[in-house]
Amino acid sequence: MLVMREPREADWPAILALANRSVAGVPGAGSRDAWAESRRRFDRSAGIQRQLVAVDESTGEVVGYGALERRSGDPPDGYRLFVVTAPEQLGRIGELLYRNLVALLRELGARSAWFAEHAADRAFLEFARTRGFREKERRKLEDGAEQAVLSLSL
Repeated sequence: MLVMREPREADWPAILALANRSVAGVPGAGSRDAWAESRRRFDRSAGIQRQLVAVDESTGEVVGYGALERRSGDPPDGYRLFVVTAPEQLGRIGELLYRNLVALLRELGARSAWFAEHAADRAFLEFARTRGFREKERRKLEDGAEQAVLSLSL
């Protein structure tokens, strides 16, 4: 059984390991160290962030991470989403994280949500598309990789 809760400081090494595992098969994705640090050190005085982890109740293992963020300067009713789990668990754990994030979006009165993901991460892009997200743009990252931005009106 999975339990959803806010992350604790002691969870961050497991979240980082899970994030690295989630993109291990994505060409050019690289390490998620900077990504994890950005989530961990989000400046809540300059925006809104809600985070949750999925924990396997029988083992205590963190098996998923989800978050929504809106930084000052972003549209006031739009939020960036993050859903992180092992690729083979996207359909199960990813879906549970996503449903919890949608509930939080409703509480916040959000009108739109978006993902920014490596364009080579086909499994995640398919996950987002099957939930109604549509690709709005592609960006070149500093390392030359391509990022797809997908959005959804709520």
